[in-house]
Amino acid sequence: YGCLPGDYQVTLVATNNGICPDTAQIFVSITDKVILYVPNTFTPDGNDLNDEFKPVLSSFVDPTFYELSIFNRWGDEIFISNDRAFGWNGTYIEKPCQDGTYVWKVTFDNATTGERVVKHGHVNLIK
Repeated sequence: YGCLPGDYQVTLVATNNGICPDTAQIFVSITDKVILYVPNTFTPDGNDLNDEFKPVLSSFVDPTFYELSIFNRWGDEIFISNDRAFGWNGTYIEKPCQDGTYVWKVTFDNATTGERVVKHGHVNLIK
């Protein structure tokens, strides 16, 4: 985190107690690839382990736009968040949802290219 995309020269200088110095150099390329990790299952059972569903995005995501939506099997939107730190706790209108498979959709902007990215998939809710 914190490196802008580009090519960087990395230099290592090594010595053996101040004698026999040697230097090695290499170029490292940092790309602007957005990395998205989305768990496929979560267990909102109140044990503080895996109680919330939320995607994890790399630092190349523009923080000014983010949207996570959850849909039930009939296509009804039952959850929406615009805060990357706030995930779905498996409820709808403050009532626990039943075990099953739900559809998620994540929309965000790539901070480097400005491109709007939309990804979707399925998540299993198990209590």
